[in-house]
Amino acid sequence: MRKTWDNLTYSKGYKLELIMKRLNRSSQSTKLLYLGITDSDMNKVVTELNI
Repeated sequence: MRKTWDNLTYSKGYKLELIMKRLNRSSQSTKLLYLGITDSDMNKVVTELNI
């Protein structure tokens, strides 16, 4: 149920920090794994922003 709540909350645009705080999680890498966010996803954002 926690993973479902994580995914639904994240997909609605809530900040990762708020989700982590609500579920008492301290490891961002674990949270990214639960949400299915990969290095490839992060690289895509960097490329699209073109900064």
